Amino acid sequence: MKMHKHFGLVLTACLVLSQLFTPAFLLPAQAANTVTVQGKVMSGTTGSLLLLDTPQGKMEIKIDNATDTTAGKILLPDQAISVTVTGGSDGYLHATKISTGNQIGNVIVDTNNTVDVTGTLNQNTKDNDLHLDTPQGEMIIRLDPSTEMGSCAFLVLNGKYRITCGRGSDAYLHAVKIADASSAANTSASVNGDNSAYPFVNGTVDSKTTNSLLYLSTTGGRMQFVIDNNTNPLKGRMMTSALSLTVYYAPGKDGYLHAVTTVGARSSSSASVNTASTLTATGTVNGNSTENMLFLDTPQGQMEIKLDSVNAINGCRVLVTNQRISVTCASGSDPYLHAVTITAK
Repeated sequence: MKMHKHFGLVLTACLVLSQLFTPAFLLPAQAANTVTVQGKVMSGTTGSLLLLDTPQGKMEIKIDNATDTTAGKILLPDQAISVTVTGGSDGYLHATKISTGNQIGNVIVDTNNTVDVTGTLNQNTKDNDLHLDTPQGEMIIRLDPSTEMGSCAFLVLNGKYRITCGRGSDAYLHAVKIADASSAANTSASVNGDNSAYPFVNGTVDSKTTNSLLYLSTTGGRMQFVIDNNTNPLKGRMMTSALSLTVYYAPGKDGYLHAVTTVGARSSSSASVNTASTLTATGTVNGNSTENMLFLDTPQGQMEIKLDSVNAINGCRVLVTNQRISVTCASGSDPYLHAVTITAK
């Protein structure tokens, strides 16, 4: 709906009030061309057209490259905002500035190590926390005043975007740059071939680590990661003290960092394993165990069992020192036993 007439009424009312209560020498020169209105974002708003519910009625306001987005970059249904508008030559109102409030304070973001992720903005998005549905699951990415918006003037629910992310000093992923991906293929970047769009950190396992909480000693200090059913430990299941580990992670809704994938140092093996004949041993994980070799303390003594043929771990996601487990083993063409399945006791 074209709004020249509506704009004229709003502008006239504002000018009359300002002239009644403001000294003439304080009236800004722009008062004859722009007016600021308050209202709530309505459903149906897009990145190029703002539908605003105001006390004066519904307003349709165009958003374009000239709109100032420094005071807010996302438009959510029922969100209270302030909009400075001007009349355009096309007969529409145009937003010169939109203010949404709720700006994030100063956070240092590592822009030298970034990853790209593509997804759809979902209904959990609130204030400056973007909730993005990706092929890897929901990701939470924070929006900053410094985020480059590219061709996206504003973000809207159900919009598809490609976001370049960097790790912030607050442990969240922060949006460094955002691009419209509505017409692009969903091609999330891959990190080392298996962990799309997630930052990672290298370190050594701390002795406080449990089956559900990984403590990792890094060059920047000790970090904590939740290990849950979504963690993929297939390349880093052993978490004994001082063992080197790479952790790909993402912030969770509970405020903790969650391990997405863990990767340990593992060597390849060419041994064949005879799974037709197996034996089962029960004991506890010795602290000398590595990603390649399980040292199992049993009542009969310590066993050395290779971990290159494990096809299932039941009852736990990872293995930690002193954990009691049952291991089904098979003989290999080398002089070792090889673990086939591991079950937590």
